[in-house]
Amino acid sequence: MTRRGFFVTGTDTGVGKTVVSCAIARAMRSRGVDVGVMKPAETGVGPDGPQDARALRDAAGVADTLDEICPFQFALPAAPSVAARHAGRELKLDEIVAGYARLAARHEQMLVEGAGGLLVPLTADHHMGDLARQLQLEVIVVARMSLGTINHTLLSLREVERQGLVLAGVILSEAGGPLSQADRLNLEALRGELSTRLLGEIPFLAPGRHPHEKAIAIDRLVDRGLYSLASQTGDPTMAADKPPRPQPHVEPPAPARASGVDPFRDSAAPELAAVRSGEELDWNRIEAYLREHVPAELEFSGAFEVMQFPNGAANLTYCIRFGERELVLRRPPFGTLAPGAHDMKREYKVLSRLWRAFDRAPRAFVFCDDPAVAGADFFVMERRRGEVIRGVMPETMRHHARVGQRVGKALIEAMADFHGLDPADCDLADLGRPQGFVERQVKGWKKRWDLVAAPECDDVMSAVHARLEQAMPEPQRVSFVHNDLKLDNCMFDPKNPDRVIAFFDWDMTTLGDPLVDLGTLLNYWPDPSDAAAVRVGHAGMERMGLPTRSEVKQVYAERSGLDTSHAPWYEAFAIWKTATVAQQLYYRWAVGDSSDPRMKEMGASVPRLAEAAGQLLDGSQS
Repeated sequence: MTRRGFFVTGTDTGVGKTVVSCAIARAMRSRGVDVGVMKPAETGVGPDGPQDARALRDAAGVADTLDEICPFQFALPAAPSVAARHAGRELKLDEIVAGYARLAARHEQMLVEGAGGLLVPLTADHHMGDLARQLQLEVIVVARMSLGTINHTLLSLREVERQGLVLAGVILSEAGGPLSQADRLNLEALRGELSTRLLGEIPFLAPGRHPHEKAIAIDRLVDRGLYSLASQTGDPTMAADKPPRPQPHVEPPAPARASGVDPFRDSAAPELAAVRSGEELDWNRIEAYLREHVPAELEFSGAFEVMQFPNGAANLTYCIRFGERELVLRRPPFGTLAPGAHDMKREYKVLSRLWRAFDRAPRAFVFCDDPAVAGADFFVMERRRGEVIRGVMPETMRHHARVGQRVGKALIEAMADFHGLDPADCDLADLGRPQGFVERQVKGWKKRWDLVAAPECDDVMSAVHARLEQAMPEPQRVSFVHNDLKLDNCMFDPKNPDRVIAFFDWDMTTLGDPLVDLGTLLNYWPDPSDAAAVRVGHAGMERMGLPTRSEVKQVYAERSGLDTSHAPWYEAFAIWKTATVAQQLYYRWAVGDSSDPRMKEMGASVPRLAEAAGQLLDGSQS
């Protein structure tokens, strides 16, 4: 029996296993996958039959009978072996396995929902974990978010390991209702314990909502995190467009500094999650404001829901839903902001106009500068759908030949195309003051450093600043400058790695020297020549097969027609800016303006970044 599906278990009863299982089934079905489902034993069954099994069948859209999906049904709401004994029946593991085999023969993939946790007695001689091992399915653990979950979840994961099972990951469920402050603090600790094993988080869904709506909401949440796991089974039928079975992917040898992340085997972090503790807004005010001000042409209606895009490090970005309509809300982070930073009004101005001339720019619809609504300026824009690449290549793109090389080249070419736009044609000629742009940038970023400076790093950061001022190159032309172009600020259609379909994070966009963007991109770009971790890109990028930094400069020069011989200066400036940003993020955490645990580690990167910038100015790196 080969592993081609999932076994969904829980840390205990009532954690939301059925809702999660239905969401996975719907996600597979929506991609054209023939998924079979099974609930081997259901207890607490009333006159209307097994409700969990019926929900699974409806979600998968299969013609299998309820008796096939759920061969053992008992009235007593207890562990299956206890309920079977109470009913005077014998529950046999081999009968369940045989029934599973018959279903598996009909379907491409299988999804099995257990009862309770792995140690729940299934038969007189076997626990639920024994069934998972017999079926050889990867295990998804559904856990509560409430108090007690750390112990229950870690014990469940220890049992997965003890039984020799393969863990797909953990889903956290707010099934018990909205969380208290203590629950949220507890949850932060559990997130840290789980790290990359955390696949997603299910928000609280109010009682009385139609099960179909529940499943769709969760389907969206786990769309990448869970569906991507299905491709680990090696079955190409799980790909979004059902490509031919790919040939083995041969990657170039990893450089000496390669991280432990495998970009072609590891799972990507989920794109959506429940709103982080401490980053909630006044959603009632925001909903009322948007219902009044969003253009009528969007024709939105339905229940209001909020999730968070958790992978950014600065501006707060949320997914806002009105029924089927999805929008993106962006506002600055909490706390004291550097002058000119996190400019939502600027980002709105750019995106409310640029989309007409540049299709990689999402369209912005609404801007609000009333702090009574969300505590700060914010704007709302369209949500684009596609794949964002960080340190792991999305599973939906791994079948493409030379995919790393191709997405890298696509980004470089998109950047050059952006720099070729005429701001006047985009109604954005007044966006900035290009005369003296680079000089103002160097001075402005020094002021930002001074506001948050770490005494132990101040001398070296100030020395690099002085050298940047002394060696400043003359700009070749005026163009748009995005100011934060990098791989994870782009989106790709998973069917086409040769073209970027969206750029994000436009809040620093202005007019000036386009090579500032080239320097920013090089700053985040790994290279085989890197002997130490001097770049701040995501771990795993160095093993993705991206173009080298030399190739980045060559492709950009050919596409843009610009001379890139001074690229080392722009790269050094970008690294020095990144060191300042790292210190800003650490400072926000240190003074309590951010609860994001990632920010705590940022300050440690400042010395090595400052040193790397100095080495580039020395000409010792290319």
